[in-house]
Amino acid sequence: MPHYLLFCLHTLQRALQTIESEIIVVDNASGDDSEALVRQHFPQVQWLGLPKNIGFAKANNVALQQAKGNYTVFVNPDTLVPENLFTHTLNHAIKYPILGVLGVQLIDGSGQFLPESKREKPTILGSFFKVAGLAEKYPTHRWWNKYALGQIPNQADVPVDILPGAFMLGSTHVLQKIGGFDERYFMYGEDIDLCVTMLQAGYDNWYLGSQKLIHFKGESTVKSSASYAEYFFGAMLLYVKKHYAAWYYKPITQILTWGVNWAKNRQKTNPKTCEPAAIAVFYCIGSLASFQALKQAHLHIPLQLTQTLSTVPKNADIMWLIGVDFGVADAIEMMCAHSGQYNFYWYFAHAPAIVGSSSKHVRGKVIITSKTLQ
Repeated sequence: MPHYLLFCLHTLQRALQTIESEIIVVDNASGDDSEALVRQHFPQVQWLGLPKNIGFAKANNVALQQAKGNYTVFVNPDTLVPENLFTHTLNHAIKYPILGVLGVQLIDGSGQFLPESKREKPTILGSFFKVAGLAEKYPTHRWWNKYALGQIPNQADVPVDILPGAFMLGSTHVLQKIGGFDERYFMYGEDIDLCVTMLQAGYDNWYLGSQKLIHFKGESTVKSSASYAEYFFGAMLLYVKKHYAAWYYKPITQILTWGVNWAKNRQKTNPKTCEPAAIAVFYCIGSLASFQALKQAHLHIPLQLTQTLSTVPKNADIMWLIGVDFGVADAIEMMCAHSGQYNFYWYFAHAPAIVGSSSKHVRGKVIITSKTLQ
């Protein structure tokens, strides 16, 4: 996880070069090398280490209270930010005075769209279709995928009900005014609750599908369909108690209980694994300076520099070399044109590791490049 955080910080700094800003990292008692690595590679970043894991909502509120800018952006550490993302999102936020929060199109480490990028407010049927797997099976259906607004094109810029906490931009004043995230949510549901609170206060939430962000997902928490369903179940019950009448609670409890049990059985009979094959050669695309730095790392893996994917065999391992002359936005454009066809990895000059994640369901890979970390 610490190496994904380093990549996130690297891309954040690149995207914020022309914007007056501050970066705050709140560490929920990770117990790994995150603090040492961040202080070494990004000494200008504000580090707030917590003595214990207080949950996603509370940790974000800690950062919100420290924030000094006009706008606050909550970003998961397992994300990569394109260079022009903040220019577009801030321009939209400034022009829209009743903005609640704003989100963008999320794609996973293989270049595939993540349906939680845009959602409707939870309902009995929408929640049931999601937990039961119908939303995943019929991703563009107006009814079966009500929860993820399947009828709305992924690239659309439209107001929506719910946005994911992996990337969420809003006015610092407005976020503080509504009290930030509800701290009763430990994991999952806090972003849904915040968005609904914004709607109830008269603000609009916006989905900018024209802008894309990479979210590896598996690095924040390892998910199986069963464990995810249990977290989702608990969060939804808390949400229903808070936002709906008492009569609504019993039927949704019964439906979601059935859905959790169904998901557990489905996990036993249909486990999801997506481990890439052993790396024979890295096909490297991007910055020449990063390529030279990577060669100097003395990796025992052949490196082949290329400029296009047209001649690269399918299921090969692609290395994105981020630098001044090649950025995350360039890589995203190529990834989306070839989503699901390759195993993608990331490196920037003198980074202590290479990272990659080919599925949202499993942990990604980390390949150490710095001799001092071996």
